[in-house]
Amino acid sequence: MSYYPKHMRLFSVSLILFLVAASGCNSTGNTQKKIAFTSARDGNQDIYIISVDGSEPTRLTDEQTNDFGPVWSPDGSRIVFSSKRAGPQRQIYMMNADGTAQTSLTMGEGDASSPAWSPDGKQIAYQQRGNGTTFQVHLLDVPDALAGRAKYSNITSGPGNDGVPAWSSDGKQILFQSDRDGNLEIYVMNVDGSGAIRLTDDPADDWSPAWSPDGKSIAFVSEREAEGAEIYVMNADGSGVTRLTDIPADYETPTWSPDGTQIAFSSNRAGNYEVYVMNADGSELKNLTNHPADDHSPAWQP
Repeated sequence: MSYYPKHMRLFSVSLILFLVAASGCNSTGNTQKKIAFTSARDGNQDIYIISVDGSEPTRLTDEQTNDFGPVWSPDGSRIVFSSKRAGPQRQIYMMNADGTAQTSLTMGEGDASSPAWSPDGKQIAYQQRGNGTTFQVHLLDVPDALAGRAKYSNITSGPGNDGVPAWSSDGKQILFQSDRDGNLEIYVMNVDGSGAIRLTDDPADDWSPAWSPDGKSIAFVSEREAEGAEIYVMNADGSGVTRLTDIPADYETPTWSPDGTQIAFSSNRAGNYEVYVMNADGSELKNLTNHPADDHSPAWQP
């Protein structure tokens, strides 16, 4: 039997519910965010968004050719992606977060993909291959591209393939993958392409780097344990490599939640590729999508 007055019991229950709700929001800070991803569930590959709980999948692009690899702008108002809608080579496009105002940012400059926004939203780094040569990391100026005054510059030019760029949170450095020294490894360089440093050094391939929001950690994919492509995390200087996934399968494109507490990725661990979310230490993994068609390339709304 309770000895609290009735109004105090009601107040206590209300307070508990409020604290639980607040705790649930603050523990991840991600519950109201969307995740953009690529899916072939309606035929060819298109861009979709979905709530973090897996509900309300919404199709944003509807083209006869493939659209893929979405990335949010720093303010969450726009999405860049790659598409073959203008021809056999991929180009970089931009649209509003609701799928409207789709416009091209590159055209006729070679195969362009894997776009990544600078933290200030003024530049996009991407990989480009021209005339059958190697991929190199390029930059474009967003305001000029939107105004039709496209300014492109390549910041790597080595004999190997350099690509899949990822900006540091302070906008001063760019991660990228490269096979310049033989197999694929993770590197970091200054924004102008200078001072490139190799962060991983393993006989197996390491690729798809993603910087944590606080700049202290890097998630990436590796085949170093010969059980498929698994997700790992390391310190920003390349030390402290830790394996996060442990079910033999292929894992792709890790992406951090805005508060750095979770990582979304795609994997074929259950058969076809689906989008998953786990805590940043690899715990509490959950399936976000569940569809017969492949879902991949997730990107968290800032």
